[in-house]
Amino acid sequence: MSKHSSVYYIYKESGFEAVEKAKPYKNEMGLDLFTYKDGLYEGQTGLRMCSINTDFKTLAEKKGLTAVNEIIQSQISKAGKCPRYTRPDELKKDVFPKTKNENIIFAKDVYGKKHYYYQIYNENGFKLYTLNKAGDTFQTLYILCEGYMVEMNGGNGFDETIKWLTGLENGIKGEIERRFNESMTDPIRIADIGFANVLGRYDEAMQHNKPIYEARKLEYQKADAEREARRIAEETADKEKYEQAVQTAENRILNKKTVDNDKINDKSLIMQLFRKHEIAVPLKTQGWIIHSLDDMYYSEKRSRWSYHYTGNDSMVFYNYLDKLVSSVLAESRQGMTYEDYKKQQVNTDDLKIFFAFSNKQFDENLAVLNKKFNTNLEAKDLVSAFGGMVGVKEDITEFLNRIDEKNKKIPELFSPQEVYDYEFGNYECGYVCNDEEAIKIAAEYFGADTAKKIKRKYGYAEI
Repeated sequence: MSKHSSVYYIYKESGFEAVEKAKPYKNEMGLDLFTYKDGLYEGQTGLRMCSINTDFKTLAEKKGLTAVNEIIQSQISKAGKCPRYTRPDELKKDVFPKTKNENIIFAKDVYGKKHYYYQIYNENGFKLYTLNKAGDTFQTLYILCEGYMVEMNGGNGFDETIKWLTGLENGIKGEIERRFNESMTDPIRIADIGFANVLGRYDEAMQHNKPIYEARKLEYQKADAEREARRIAEETADKEKYEQAVQTAENRILNKKTVDNDKINDKSLIMQLFRKHEIAVPLKTQGWIIHSLDDMYYSEKRSRWSYHYTGNDSMVFYNYLDKLVSSVLAESRQGMTYEDYKKQQVNTDDLKIFFAFSNKQFDENLAVLNKKFNTNLEAKDLVSAFGGMVGVKEDITEFLNRIDEKNKKIPELFSPQEVYDYEFGNYECGYVCNDEEAIKIAAEYFGADTAKKIKRKYGYAEI
């Protein structure tokens, strides 16, 4: 194919006419084709071959490529080749010269990014520009200064901006320099980099800003660390609340006490028990547990666990309730170490006791206790026990009884050797080379005769 220009022409009765918005049309036949408006044209002749919607390849194959070339050559013999081929060095810009709009300039903002700006006419002699076309609402105004477009109004109206510009004693550059110098004399104020670019003082501004940026970075990092610490604390508190609630519920099951289906972190407590013990509950029953189940309780009369509910009863819940109770009981006796058992807290939800280590803590916790039990107890109604414990005398006694009951189960659940080994480390007997504390505790739980059979370390103390 002969050399040709990038300008496309179409053939009319009056001659060849250059068209600006033509596009090349790729084909596998080696023809110079292009599209213009709704037609497909041949490049050498400018001849319209078919509609743009027609499949030219199919059409050409139907007529034959030879026939297509004959049409092209016949047209060339009649009208000659179009200027696309007779003027191969012709440029589009020469054929379609652009009319320059004096009201539009391509300039950079104070940070170096380039945009098109539109000049706004006014009667005050200021050359003001906007990024938006004239007629748009709430235009931001700019003025050219040292080759940079500087934002003027910052949200003020046109008249206010003109008034402000008119009142500048040293012009816009003088005002920029005044503000920049003010920031440069303030050790905690950021110098505007845009103003620095206008004034040619970029390096100076960066040197001034560096320690401020570093200080602010530390402040941001501190704030981020504090937020993260709060998040972790909240998550930890939620986790502890959840774990304590689940543990309390399990203890109540072990002691055959009612377990209310309270909301723990916005989740059904009893449903969480099923999940913890990996008991698969159908989705429908899960919904019933979450929305209808009030509590689960041990019926002494029937010698089995039962439940209260609101609305319709579940036909299958008893099956899953029995599985849950069995799992809790099994967990309390299997796979539990002596250390785990020691860490389990005795349930005090129904006891009027609390711990306080200062007068302020005493007053706060007493108020919480009175609100919880709807009582009006005063300091004179309470007694003190060990470890900061305060409460009603009868409830403290009950608390101690529960500890005794818990300790009585130790011989049933754990071996003397396991108890001894744990307490040996717990009381750091190895450091003093004397197992007196460990063997005394083991003897209290299992008796002296049994304790004598324990394999001891540093067994100097007599039982």
